[in-house]
Amino acid sequence: MQWWNDMTTKSRVLRSAGVLAACIVIGGGVSATAETMGAQTSAEAETAPTAPEATSTAAPTAPPGAVISTTRVDVTEPVAFTTTTYTDPELDSGTSVVTHEGHMGSVVRSYDVVTADGVELRRVLRSELTVVAPVAQEVSVGGR
Repeated sequence: MQWWNDMTTKSRVLRSAGVLAACIVIGGGVSATAETMGAQTSAEAETAPTAPEATSTAAPTAPPGAVISTTRVDVTEPVAFTTTTYTDPELDSGTSVVTHEGHMGSVVRSYDVVTADGVELRRVLRSELTVVAPVAQEVSVGGR
């Protein structure tokens, strides 16, 4: 159990949630799991609202017996800079000059990725951290 003690509380919760999700998938869904745990009687199960029919846009589900795992993935992505345009009465009309060059920024997004036998089922954004803020570009446009 040393591996369990080495995990953070958040990792323990995510691991437990993954095991619970695997039990639900293998057990045939939430209602089947609740019935086996004695949470619903047959009368309650008949009157309980049902989930809408699955559509083609539904998230993929794991086949029975699949190994479910949840992994934290950090992705560094670029952030585009904005461009601000100013009218400069000193410049001729139709000319433009970059007065302050813009620079791209970067952001680190942390996702919880749920996979079944290595196939990604869903990705949930958990946090977003701006590492480098983008610097706006300034352009002067002639107004004379």
